[in-house]
Amino acid sequence: MRFRSSAKSFPHFQGTLQTRINQKAEWCYKLPSNVSLEVGALLEPTGVALHAVRRAQLPQGATVLVFGAGAVGLLCAAVLKLRGAACVVIADIDEGRVSFAVENRFADRAFVVPMKRGSTTEEGLEIAKETAKAIGEVEGKQGGAIGEVDAAFECTGVPACVHSSIFVSAFADERGSRVFC
Repeated sequence: MRFRSSAKSFPHFQGTLQTRINQKAEWCYKLPSNVSLEVGALLEPTGVALHAVRRAQLPQGATVLVFGAGAVGLLCAAVLKLRGAACVVIADIDEGRVSFAVENRFADRAFVVPMKRGSTTEEGLEIAKETAKAIGEVEGKQGGAIGEVDAAFECTGVPACVHSSIFVSAFADERGSRVFC
């Protein structure tokens, strides 16, 4: 199996962020005439978000962390809110993205992830623990720190965010916290 824009395959397929891509007809689906190309472009990331949230089986009123305020992260946050999450915290390295997410009500709280990277695995894990601890100190909707999260949705693929997702949900281990990638 080979994926477009994946550096893991050879030859490397360039170009999913372009106006047109030539693709085999059997891999394509015609959009109905009442669905615009802009809406059609959201079908796949929306499907990812719906699938992740359904698999999580979270209770009503859950506190959830979403790493990544890109398309998939925003859609996961929106679906979580629609499915009854009480507090959705969105985290990203880009302050503009997290502000956009909160201002447009995709999420309730924002956390800007510091641009710290360790030079060793151990340093990286310590930074991930620090990040998880700092996220736990974000003010919740009822006041006070959110502390534990019921689930973390990691929507970046960045190892540091994966590690922080594990640590932030590990604090709530007795409550059955989960990490979803």
